[in-house]
Amino acid sequence: MSSIKRISKNLIALFTSNGINMLWQLVLPPVFLHKYGTAMYGEWLALSASVAYLGTLNFGVQTFVNQDLTVRYHRGQMEGLHIQQSTALRLLLGIVLFAATLSLCVFFIPLEKLLRLTISHRDASIAAYFLSLQILINFIYGYFAGSFMVVARSHRGTHWNNIQRVTIILFTGTAAWLKEPFAIVAMAQFSACALCLVGVLIDIRVTAKDIFPTLRYWDKKAVGAILKPSGYFGMIIASTFLSFQLPVLILQRIVGPTLVVVFTLMRTIFSMARQLLNALTQSMGPEITRLYGKGDWPGLSLLYNYSERFIFFCIPIVNLGVFSVSPLLLTLWLHKGGLFSLPLYAVMTGIAFVMCAKEHKFNFQFSTNTHESLARVMFFSYLAMAALSVLFIHLFSVTGLLAAWLLTEVFQLIYIMRLNFDLFSHHEKVEIAYVIKLAIFAIVGIAVAMFVLQKTYAMSLVVRIAAAITEGLVVAAISYLAFDMAVVMKKFMPKVTQRFGFAK
Repeated sequence: MSSIKRISKNLIALFTSNGINMLWQLVLPPVFLHKYGTAMYGEWLALSASVAYLGTLNFGVQTFVNQDLTVRYHRGQMEGLHIQQSTALRLLLGIVLFAATLSLCVFFIPLEKLLRLTISHRDASIAAYFLSLQILINFIYGYFAGSFMVVARSHRGTHWNNIQRVTIILFTGTAAWLKEPFAIVAMAQFSACALCLVGVLIDIRVTAKDIFPTLRYWDKKAVGAILKPSGYFGMIIASTFLSFQLPVLILQRIVGPTLVVVFTLMRTIFSMARQLLNALTQSMGPEITRLYGKGDWPGLSLLYNYSERFIFFCIPIVNLGVFSVSPLLLTLWLHKGGLFSLPLYAVMTGIAFVMCAKEHKFNFQFSTNTHESLARVMFFSYLAMAALSVLFIHLFSVTGLLAAWLLTEVFQLIYIMRLNFDLFSHHEKVEIAYVIKLAIFAIVGIAVAMFVLQKTYAMSLVVRIAAAITEGLVVAAISYLAFDMAVVMKKFMPKVTQRFGFAK
């Protein structure tokens, strides 16, 4: 199977995944806001964020091991594969059982006071515990769904993640629509995850029997070899908590649930768009791992260079487009156009530009298990961001948090670019011309978009839509030229059309 075909299958699965994630983000917030109100929805967000740190406890085992098993499988090392797989599964189960027991402490902690909640201690504790169990059971689920990458069927694992997401939406949405207590909503989410865990195990047994997980083997020496590199993946996972959940908790404590909702909805809008670009990046992950395992540096270099142009071509179109339509989206989606703030959304657009570029560069370290320095820098810089944001929020409210976030993302992008230089140093020199072009595009594009929004914000709906479409077409044309997309299209379009049966 060709690289184009593998990436295409992954891409289709990931685009489906992002469509489902968008459904999650479009459906659940209005339901919660309608049934519980803004303040209570803010409390649900804070409660969910309060247990998100548990996601760091898998130490990145599932990510590192599945990539390691992929390399072993393609090298024909089946005995070592089964020993490594079984050892890692025992390790994960031990972590899950330990953490599930430790999480019982939520029943003795006054969460309602610490998080400034209006719900009862009992409801908060039960909800927090089942939200914790949902995170823990996903350690095992993610390990099994990720196993499909080993046999070059990553798209199948992504389809299972999609099934799980849809099931959670149905179960959570139903409980929220019935305005059940938060404890019941959390139980519904956990039940959805448990049901899908059974399903993915059955599928592995039927379609990939030679890698079906077992607990028969144990290699004590392998534990250290797993935990050390996995620990760095764990730091990356912890970085997600530090950058996404911890700010919610800080905002909840300092400024209250209403601004938590303002910040979260703004971040959600840009996340929906970023996920589309992230699907393109993630679809390359298994192929990066395969090429790296084979030592195919020319192929890896080609993938890096052409994917950079394509991703960077998309970044301005997507993010400036989202910035331009955000007021409309808030009005049509939530009927809360007053939640739009031009300065906040302008800074958030800048953050989105940097994050999209960073995630492309990040993937080449992450998917080759050359992530140690990356993990340290991400973890400690996000930790510094959290500390800095406390001061900045006190001084500048949500704007202060966004400023700290932007500075952190820029620092990380620069550092990850240096790691990419090192990764390819023995093969070729990585150019930075397109990164510079993207930076200029971001500064000028955001300034122009702000000017247009100021002029059109109070105009009719038709005029605002026309302005957004015109701006999008201009951005697309400039971006096409700036990132030499004609070269990329000439290189890959014949292969893509042949792959999907359009070629004569």
